[in-house]
Amino acid sequence: TAKIGAARSPVLVMHSPQDDIVPYRMGRQIYEAAPPPKEFFEMSGDHNEGFLMTGDAYGRAIAGFLERHASRHPQDAARGPRAAAGGLRRP
Repeated sequence: TAKIGAARSPVLVMHSPQDDIVPYRMGRQIYEAAPPPKEFFEMSGDHNEGFLMTGDAYGRAIAGFLERHASRHPQDAARGPRAAAGGLRRP
């Protein structure tokens, strides 16, 4: 958690209480130590299959985070909204 405090970009922490390798409290500690803007997304499932168990909400969480925060990065803001999306394509 010591280095996350120096983050200069938006932070998304995704973690599951059912993670059998990394304790959930550690994910929460990383989130709490991160400077804003930051978001926490609680997943379902264990360490290796959490993204599968969480289903479509997993991808929506990432896409939503990018939509909310991609244009806030100073380099991307200078280049405009298309650059901020980083080539993100929607189905």
